[in-house]
Amino acid sequence: MAGQLSRRNLRLFLALIVLLLIPLIVPSLNSLKETAQSPGPNLQGVDFSVLGEAINMSAIKGHMTYFSSLGTRAVGYEGNLKAAQYIYNKFIEYGLTNITYNDFTVVDTINRGTIITLLEKGQTLTLHPIRPNLVCTSQTPPEGITGPIIYAGAGWIEDYEKGAKEANVDIEGSIILLDWYTANRWITAAKLGAKAVIFLHPEVLGYSTAGTFCLKALPELPFQFARYYAGERETKILLQNVGKIANIWSTQTWEKVTSWNVLGFIPGTKYPDRIIVISSYYDSSSIAPSVAPGAEESASVSILLEIARYFAKHRPKNSLM
Repeated sequence: MAGQLSRRNLRLFLALIVLLLIPLIVPSLNSLKETAQSPGPNLQGVDFSVLGEAINMSAIKGHMTYFSSLGTRAVGYEGNLKAAQYIYNKFIEYGLTNITYNDFTVVDTINRGTIITLLEKGQTLTLHPIRPNLVCTSQTPPEGITGPIIYAGAGWIEDYEKGAKEANVDIEGSIILLDWYTANRWITAAKLGAKAVIFLHPEVLGYSTAGTFCLKALPELPFQFARYYAGERETKILLQNVGKIANIWSTQTWEKVTSWNVLGFIPGTKYPDRIIVISSYYDSSSIAPSVAPGAEESASVSILLEIARYFAKHRPKNSLM
């Protein structure tokens, strides 16, 4: 479920960097004359080539590659801590001062392990629980959920009927495989008596209406029905085992977990008591939080790191936090 960056997005990120840096760089350039009468900075004669050093796209790509390699940066998972440590260490490397962690706690659901076992083969595959229906998670009873596998494709009623016929099993008591872009038609599986639904990895993951995250969970309704996401490899194997008996075991619990704000300072050369705050989030989100590489989500924090690197070397008049 990794986000992918298009050329259009890269251009937008570049434009964002320019907009962020101009108000900070311009006042420190020799070619810019301060005038008390001017309501804003006079950009005439400014050498914008200085932005070439500030905007290091290779470094930004390197940061994004690291962040998206952590599997998930959702709060409560190891990747969230590793991302905070990475930012902290980069602040030290770049020469920022007063670098600190500011910890806080939140309550969220954490996946402590979710697997599906193909009983005939004894093969075990990893699954990822979908976000809860209000407070109802996809945690299974201790013995798990056992049933035959049915592929119901797009999730229309005829797809359920066709899938049951091809698998030669009843829908009631089964484990349903659904394509990703099926809107909220997983609810039909519950109405027909299925025990669980597994959303299959799509060839292209996007934000179309039928695949939108909110349709795979009911945030305002405490509906107890297990839903999971299968990765690309797991999807291929599950589709090869339609009609076979499988067991799903999952531990998805509500927990109080810790995350961290990472703070660093660059003292201003003329007005150290004036502080400009530049902030970004570094976590990632997903309808299945235990798999949230968040490549696109990592763009803003990667840009922030490059802003920090540049201004640690070219200190502005005002302090930065």
